[in-house]
Amino acid sequence: ITNNPKRKSERLSRRKITLLKKAHEMASFCDVDVALVLRIRKTGQLITYNSVDLKSWPPSKEEIRFHYPLPINLLPRDIEAKHRKPTITTPSVVQGRGIVKSEVLGSGVVESSPI
Repeated sequence: ITNNPKRKSERLSRRKITLLKKAHEMASFCDVDVALVLRIRKTGQLITYNSVDLKSWPPSKEEIRFHYPLPINLLPRDIEAKHRKPTITTPSVVQGRGIVKSEVLGSGVVESSPI
């Protein structure tokens, strides 16, 4: 990643177009309604995409809060943890219990369970 302002601007432009295309594809091919809001921090510019042209879409924060089933609210750390490469661990033997599988969870906690 470079600090060149022109390259950063080009990268932002490409990623913005890609994200908008993906939102449109998701709405078209996956039978979902999509509302996307981008705010460019440097300029404060807002870019919105709505897959449905209705006054009731997108829902307000209040409507989302009281929606059922409950909404799934994700933060950047949730996405990063999901896409983090798994750590390779070797099986270990626990006194007389056999092989134990070890996993590194998103929070960095190691969980072991019998196989």
